[in-house]
Amino acid sequence: MAQLQAWLEVLPDPTLITDFQGTIVLVNNQIETLFGFTQDELLGQKIEVLVPSNVREAHVHMRNSYAAEPHRRAMASGLDLRAQHKDGRSISVEISLSPIDTALGKMVISSIRDITERRRIEAEHSQLQADIIRMQKMALDELSTPLLPISDDILVMPLIGSIDSRRAQQMIETLLHGIIEHRAAIALIDITGVTVCDTHVAGILVRCTQAAKMLGTQTVITGIRPEVAQTLVGLGMDLSGVMTLSTLQSGVAYAMEQLKHRSVR
Repeated sequence: MAQLQAWLEVLPDPTLITDFQGTIVLVNNQIETLFGFTQDELLGQKIEVLVPSNVREAHVHMRNSYAAEPHRRAMASGLDLRAQHKDGRSISVEISLSPIDTALGKMVISSIRDITERRRIEAEHSQLQADIIRMQKMALDELSTPLLPISDDILVMPLIGSIDSRRAQQMIETLLHGIIEHRAAIALIDITGVTVCDTHVAGILVRCTQAAKMLGTQTVITGIRPEVAQTLVGLGMDLSGVMTLSTLQSGVAYAMEQLKHRSVR
């Protein structure tokens, strides 16, 4: 055993040897450094002394299963393993297992690698990636439903691309939030850049105008191209209660004229 102990001491990783009942037979100095136990404190103890208390019972079952079919298991085998320091600290580890024959019979040699710092860095990277994705999503959301105040009382929401249910809900929320924040009297929704204007889109626009009306704001829809108007008429959409104009420029002129008349009154 002295020869085996000398061999353990030259290994770079913290390493220990247990029998198939989980009793610690030999440990090297690196084990003491990693876990804070002396060799005398560990020898004769069950390996579970180095396992977090909440998983010790499960570890016994795993150890028994391994003893029934011993085999080599390499480091970084995809397992999320944790060990426990003498002071109670949890340590993220990778563990390799190998059955060996000794003068005292079959044993298991376990090499342990502390990967706590690596896990911390990985967690920071994951959080950073999640933050980047969240910020990108927020930026894309803002780009997909921009809201531009062009005066104290007029807001413009220029829309480009297609409008699905998620974007429709976002449109309404952005519009209402902007109306409250800027106390807008008139909101212009410009659909010049909307690729498809069907009953779905028309219904969304009607909902926007109704929601804005509840806050005392008039909504004007601009960018109604002749082919769009013809399509909506053909689909039987009733936009008679919605103010529509052909261009954003005419919408801005209309809004300013309306505000001028209101100030005169």
